[in-house]
Amino acid sequence: MRYFASELANDLRRLKVADHLSDADLDMTCDLVVRSVAFSLTDILGISPDDDYQEEQVRQRTARFLQLIFVGAANWKSQS
Repeated sequence: MRYFASELANDLRRLKVADHLSDADLDMTCDLVVRSVAFSLTDILGISPDDDYQEEQVRQRTARFLQLIFVGAANWKSQS
């Protein structure tokens, strides 16, 4: 998971979409993203393959998790 978080952080640095975040805060944000998706995958694996409703519920909840993380990160004030 650290690899994916590191890759995401590097991509966001290259795109300059989180210049207001310190390296440590960006790394933590990316770690939260990767962990949220990974835990959502465990939820999806527990759903019956034909249970479209539950699968959609997990997808919507995961999207909300990620929205909350990125909205929070966009408004975060890193300490100097």
